[in-house]
Amino acid sequence: MPRNRKKKKPTDPPIAAKIEQKFDTGETSSPSQPCAKAGGGSSATVPVKSGPQDPSIGMAAMNVPKGVVGGGGTAATPSVSAVPVTAQPETVVVYRKMCDIEAVETLKTKKLQRSIPGANGKKYLSESRDKVVVFENKGVAKDTDEKVVEFTLDKAKYDALLSDKIFQKDIKDNKGSAKTRVEFHYEGLDKDGKEINIGVPKSKLPAFNAAIVDVKDVTPDEKPK
Repeated sequence: MPRNRKKKKPTDPPIAAKIEQKFDTGETSSPSQPCAKAGGGSSATVPVKSGPQDPSIGMAAMNVPKGVVGGGGTAATPSVSAVPVTAQPETVVVYRKMCDIEAVETLKTKKLQRSIPGANGKKYLSESRDKVVVFENKGVAKDTDEKVVEFTLDKAKYDALLSDKIFQKDIKDNKGSAKTRVEFHYEGLDKDGKEINIGVPKSKLPAFNAAIVDVKDVTPDEKPK
């Protein structure tokens, strides 16, 4: 008689098959990955039936800004392009007292006006507002209405204009410089101070006007006593 053969126990299916079976039947909790839907929280999970996923893909999904399709990061925010800011030049101010007629034209054109025929060929200004406010031009009638006008200048251009300035008392020994160089003096000012008075010749008028950033009337409400 043939021997009784023992029946073999069925071979267990591969581990991968078991895992697949459990995923299909819902017998165990499923692995999770970051939610890929827009606005999903970082803790949201979805069932996965496929094999191991490239971790870089999950990280990329987390780093997409909120509000963008495919984004799921909790702290990501849309980038905003920086708006360039134009740097403003360093400035310096000088003042001039002038009659109303000159002041109107100066404020209108935003430029220092040329001297009238027969007058001194230079236009005098001061870096001191206080000096200009109390200044009295002996060639102007006392009842003449005058304005104090402030010129705001680009400092670099102003410094270039004054680079070859000459002291007023030295002009007599440097004939010809009166028409080509800005003169300066300390009348009504502290000689050891930083402020000076300047006289701009006709030849330097274009350079002075090119340095202007703004012009305004700063006449005090009351005349100094």
